[in-house]
This record gives sequence, structure tokens and C-alpha cells, in this order.
Amino acid sequence: MTTSRGFTLIEVLIAAIILFSAIALTAQVYSASTLSAQKAARTAEIYQFAGVAVDQVKQQLRMNPQAQNAASNVSGELEIGGVRFLWRAQLVNKLAPQRDYDEAFDPPERFWLYQVDLEAEQRGSIGRFQVVVW
Repeated sequence: MTTSRGFTLIEVLIAAIILFSAIALTAQVYSASTLSAQKAARTAEIYQFAGVAVDQVKQQLRMNPQAQNAASNVSGELEIGGVRFLWRAQLVNKLAPQRDYDEAFDPPERFWLYQVDLEAEQRGSIGRFQVVVW
């Protein structure tokens, strides 16, 4: 009577399939997590500069002669930290200062309310905010 030692060919093939499947799954998970981490880092970078971009847009609107002449649409672009931001401002309302109780006439409209859409070139829309220009 002979006793067999070792594994059969089928057992070795099944073990190899299980091993290679586990390796492929691990590589896929690692690749997906690396890609996700890169996207998260880029998004964080864009949002880090978005606050500065909002301040810059407000300043440009306040200093822009077109805005002072109450143009209904104003647009521009900025580059901050290697991120290019595009913005569009649309005139929402013209406002006058509050009239004093003893004034006989309505003061002229000196304040303009703009709604601004801000987007990063690589990311798309970042947000919308309003700004008053005088």
C-alpha cells in the first residue's frame, strides 16, 4: 500500500486562484484609495484658496469701474496658488441709503447688490455669495 504525499494538481490550482484573487483585490483597493486620497488633497487645496478668492472677487467688484457704473453683469478670473478661479457677478438690486426722517427727497441709489458665482477651473462650481458695492 502506498501513501500519497503532497498536493494534487487541482488543489494547487485552486490555491493559486485564491492567492492571485486576493492579490488582485488588494491591488485594486490600494489603487482606489490612492486615487481617492489624491482627489481629496486637490479638493482641500482648492477650498483652502476659495476663501482668498472670495475676498479678491469682493475687492475687484468694489474697485472695478464697471461695478461703480452699475453694470448688470461683471465677470473675471483669478489665479491663486496655481488654482484658476472664474467668477460671474449679476446685479440683483440697486439700493438707496435709508432716508432720514427730515429729508424731503429720496436719496439716489448708491449701493448695488451683486450675486456672484465662483468656480474653480479644475473642480467646477464652488459656491454663490452676495456682495454690496458702493
